[in-house]
Amino acid sequence: MFDVLHHPVHGNVRGWSYVRRRALLEQVLEEHGIEPPIQAVPTTTDVALAQVW
Repeated sequence: MFDVLHHPVHGNVRGWSYVRRRALLEQVLEEHGIEPPIQAVPTTTDVALAQVW
């Protein structure tokens, strides 16, 4: 699992919510064309879907 703790433009983002850091992580990966094996994994707040996973 990856998380963004510091960003060159935004600085220390540890105080940001997970949802906001996750969006930043996805943006960084997309901007740099990062592909597997480094990738953002699916997320959900839907309990039923999480149980299926």
